[in-house]
Amino acid sequence: MIISPPILKPNTNQSDEDWINSIMPVESSANEYPVLDTLAWHGGYHQIANGNNNVARAIADGKVIYARKDTDLVDYDGAKSNKGCVVIEHETEIGNNVKVKYFSIYMHLRQIEVSLDKGRKIYRKQKIGLVGQHQNENKMHFEIVCDQSNLEKIIGRSTPELNISSDGRKDVVYGDIHFYLPSGTKFYKEANAINEVYTSNMALFMCLSFRNGKAYTQTYKELGNGIFQKQRTQPLLVKYKLTDKDKNEREEYEYDLYKYSKNFVTTTTSHSAIFELFRFGRILDIAIEPSNVSSIAHWHRIPLPDNKEGYVNLNTSAIKKFSDGDFPHWVGWRLFNDDPTPDSQCNSEKLKSWLDDNHDRINTNAELKSMLGNGEVKARLSKAICQFPTEWSESLVDSQYSWVTTKSAENTNPLTQDDFIKFKQYVKALSFWDQVPELPAKDKVWHFHPREFIKHFRKCTFLSNEEFARCIPRKTQSKGNISFNEAINRVKKYYIFYNHFINKYSCGSHKRYAHNLTQTFIEIDLFQTLTEYGKGRANVYGAFYGRGFHQLTWAFPNYSGYGKFKALPLHNGNYHDSRITKTSVHKNADTGESEKWFPRFDPNIIETDFNHASEASGYFWVSKTFRGTSNMNRVADCDYDEISIGFNCWLLNGGSNGYKERQEYAKYLKNILLDDELKTGEENYKYPAMSAELKRWPLNTSIKLTMSGKVNYDFI
Repeated sequence: MIISPPILKPNTNQSDEDWINSIMPVESSANEYPVLDTLAWHGGYHQIANGNNNVARAIADGKVIYARKDTDLVDYDGAKSNKGCVVIEHETEIGNNVKVKYFSIYMHLRQIEVSLDKGRKIYRKQKIGLVGQHQNENKMHFEIVCDQSNLEKIIGRSTPELNISSDGRKDVVYGDIHFYLPSGTKFYKEANAINEVYTSNMALFMCLSFRNGKAYTQTYKELGNGIFQKQRTQPLLVKYKLTDKDKNEREEYEYDLYKYSKNFVTTTTSHSAIFELFRFGRILDIAIEPSNVSSIAHWHRIPLPDNKEGYVNLNTSAIKKFSDGDFPHWVGWRLFNDDPTPDSQCNSEKLKSWLDDNHDRINTNAELKSMLGNGEVKARLSKAICQFPTEWSESLVDSQYSWVTTKSAENTNPLTQDDFIKFKQYVKALSFWDQVPELPAKDKVWHFHPREFIKHFRKCTFLSNEEFARCIPRKTQSKGNISFNEAINRVKKYYIFYNHFINKYSCGSHKRYAHNLTQTFIEIDLFQTLTEYGKGRANVYGAFYGRGFHQLTWAFPNYSGYGKFKALPLHNGNYHDSRITKTSVHKNADTGESEKWFPRFDPNIIETDFNHASEASGYFWVSKTFRGTSNMNRVADCDYDEISIGFNCWLLNGGSNGYKERQEYAKYLKNILLDDELKTGEENYKYPAMSAELKRWPLNTSIKLTMSGKVNYDFI
């Protein structure tokens, strides 16, 4: 999925969460999502626009299914709102063969693009229109909704809380990794089972997150009533020693995961399986990682209740494993569909109990104002996933809103009959749902807080077939034109495997994704082959020519290193390439010496088995050493610019082959995968020459850009 906020602004070196929060801030008033201070259901978020940030944009690729271009103001008792409205249907994928559909709704636009008609395709970051007025304020109402069947695919369940009796989904895994630790779990002073410091008397829930080369742990415990509490304001930084000889602990667990996991390799457990265990807490697919890792301890120091800390071995059958793809309830994701009434007033007993400050089972208006204005309560409600009728169906207006004329504890200022008539006219003027058959049933709509939905799914870097194909340029300077249909056909058999590689080895970052594709495109000719043209016949490495997504080359150390990483079985019989025999010798790229290859694995598997094509790329990416360090993700986490692209080109290719094209592809991919405003047409740019200055580490950010290039941003 690729998704971004409905309004864009530059990221001023902020974390992704801080950037989203700066664009979609929490409202200061009590009236937000999912209820107002009268307990009226409210299915959206009021997106404020100020200054230049008034352009509403598509949050993801999709199709326009409704566009009301009548943007006149509707007056309700002096409060004026624009009528302009656009609804977009989005279809994407969030995991292996998991296709989902959801809808985004933009209400109160003062101008809508002329070209936005029903049935028209629209693409992420494209302009929809301009934010207008909502009750005299410069803001729009914005919603994200889906139906029941898609809810179950999006979050993986239909129950309020996650089933913790077994591990979570394996086909949808992204973001943070989570662990359910049952009551009675033991914790230790060190990463061994010797000095016990704590035994839990309640279930605990632990989170392992990877961010920019480091890793962090956080723990949650339940306070009651479905409310959970973090055990530290800030998570614990994962610290470790690479070897027993190290005197000091290191702090770059993610960057060092390849080297760290190597310490635990046994004769029966492969390095790659242990890497996956430490990355996801479990093996996701035994067909890819057949090694049995049950004997490998997975220790982490985590926060505990009573301000304690302790080490726990997470690799036990009693501890269950999940990811953000399971929408864990302990971090706030909870379903609310217990409202028995058909109108627009919230009568969910569970949700009302969260707003009952004095626990008297009565929600007064003053109490609601106080609770809904509380920051902790707002944060809790922002992850509530709620089913209730839409507020935009003209046919439901009378049955939905008749309660507003009755005085109650929560509705202290009921409308008179005359006021109710005016109110109904206002709502009907804005209604549209009955005209859009593609939308969910009007009385059974599932709502997400748009800010939290967007923030959450930016962690999911699984690209759908269409999103992946969109990454291939339509017009290139050296490869000519490539139609979208051609791109679809090129990538359809590869994209699931490439997504696996990115998720496992680049930890779900669109910037890292762009860096990888930039290099992949030139290596495999924009997904036309996994086999080096010429099959190495004119090169010293010969039969160990480029194979896989990043074109692994050289028998030693690259192919041999991959075989060790995967613990591939020894080969019997003939090799696919006749240049490899039981007695043939092949060059070592580092030493220049020759060694016999037999009886190692047949390298042909990396071009014919897409799992190996994926795994070989991941192995090379995280194991690559340079300038006294390792892991190409280090470079990908630098600024995404001509310098980091050039440095990674040198690391992957060893020279300047396809260097100009890599810079061109990087520009194009930035437009598709990252969050600058969308560009079209051609652009000239400068980039640095491949030189000793470019190969410095840390990156030489002052290097001069002396080379000229051109990119075409057309993507349709």
